[in-house]
Amino acid sequence: MEAMRDAWTDDRLDDLANRMDRGFDRVDADIRELRTETKSEFALLRGEICERFDKIEGQFNSRFDQLKGETDSRFDQQKSEMDSRFDQQKSETDSRFDQQKSETDSRFDKVDGRFDQIKSEMDGRFDQQKSEMDTRFDKVDLNFARIEGRLDSIQYAIVTLAIALTTASIAGFVAIFTSAA
Repeated sequence: MEAMRDAWTDDRLDDLANRMDRGFDRVDADIRELRTETKSEFALLRGEICERFDKIEGQFNSRFDQLKGETDSRFDQQKSEMDSRFDQQKSETDSRFDQQKSETDSRFDKVDGRFDQIKSEMDGRFDQQKSEMDTRFDKVDLNFARIEGRLDSIQYAIVTLAIALTTASIAGFVAIFTSAA
């Protein structure tokens, strides 16, 4: 090592600057080399990771396809069994509904028959009542016609009497005015 000098000369400063530049150049080269190594290491690592993920993805896809096939098969089998059971249940239910409908229709036919009988009886009774009421109203109409005829006679007599009285009153007034004149 050089002994410490008290004074810095231009040569010494240039020498220091050159040594520092070489040092920085060496550090820059080391950093570039380190970057290159890191990039290549990362590229290799990325490639390995992608390969491993591709391999795992292939295994997953294969296992999922196998599982999907098994699941689809089981669902198809289950659907077929359920369809068969539903068809059987539907057939039994339809049969029971048809039987119930037939029994209900029969019961309603009996009720309809009873209503028809009651309606027929009531129609007969209403016709009888109507006939009796028509007879009674005919008698009332006849009485009103008689009363109307009598009222017409009374009205005619009143009008005739009013005319006669009016004529007599006018004749009396004419006689009073002619005698006074």
